[in-house]
Amino acid sequence: MYDFAINTPPKENEYFFKIKDQVPRCQSITPSPGQSTNIHLNNSMINLIQRKKIASECYQELDSYLQLSPSWDGYAGKVFDPKLIERAKKVVQKIESLFNKYDIIPNEITPGPASDGSVDVELSYNNNILIFTLYPDSEVIEIFLSKENSPTLELKENNEEDSVDEYLLGILY
Repeated sequence: MYDFAINTPPKENEYFFKIKDQVPRCQSITPSPGQSTNIHLNNSMINLIQRKKIASECYQELDSYLQLSPSWDGYAGKVFDPKLIERAKKVVQKIESLFNKYDIIPNEITPGPASDGSVDVELSYNNNILIFTLYPDSEVIEIFLSKENSPTLELKENNEEDSVDEYLLGILY
């Protein structure tokens, strides 16, 4: 477990965290503006915070694709369909949910835009990589799974929900 110091600056609801040392307990607090207070978080809480941060950054990146103009890549890059971005966010939610269930932290979850209007969601865990490619106007999802010491697997699936669940488990084992 870790002891975190929260310092509240004059602005309400803004907090600064830093790890101080290991402690054997957990407590919750409600600091007053301008005061310093210590809280104690166990490893599961710290893992949850890290997973939320990784997922949040991914959601923000996906949202930023909706702001891109035609030819965003300097060539003929298509704009992104909001429905496609929502589908990509659902993939990220499934990834986050699985890693929450097992209380583990992915190395990274990275979205990637493509000029044809498709979006990749890449998951890296240990030395394994899983990439989901989603296309506009299609329910097909392409899956690329590269596991350490195993042949690379590439396939197309029609059922997005089942595919995501099945291959997410594949990256863990």
